[in-house]
Amino acid sequence: MRLLPTFLLLGCLETTDDGTASNTCDEYVEYMCNCHPEEGSCSDLYTQFEAPSPDDLENCAVDLDAQIEEDTTNGLECDQSNI
Repeated sequence: MRLLPTFLLLGCLETTDDGTASNTCDEYVEYMCNCHPEEGSCSDLYTQFEAPSPDDLENCAVDLDAQIEEDTTNGLECDQSNI
């Protein structure tokens, strides 16, 4: 039964087109730096999420979704083509 949590975690990871696991914290940092540069230092965000834990990855995904939803509600359009 020790493998069950590992399988559950692996099932939650998103993958990129080349089959590697995506890093939701990279996506979150890129979005915040591109769309909300006034929110803080990008270098601080990059440093904070340089080696994210599984909890960080989950929190980044939740925070990114919430920020995009808030931006959409507020009518903010952000070019995400380079994210």
